[in-house]
Amino acid sequence: MAFEVGIQFLDDYGRTTTRRFQNTEALIADALASVGTLITDFLMTSDLGTMKHDIAVRTVCDNAADA
Repeated sequence: MAFEVGIQFLDDYGRTTTRRFQNTEALIADALASVGTLITDFLMTSDLGTMKHDIAVRTVCDNAADA
């Protein structure tokens, strides 16, 4: 299962931008921990702030009839 992570960043001028990442952790708890580490590391190396963090589960069916 893959988790799609969206992070909305805010700069000093009030502008926002959103970046999306794929997280391949198998469990939601591991994905949350991984995303928390990613955000912490990013904030330590950037002068941007964050406004919002989203984690979504995306699944793909091999057979559309199964959906």
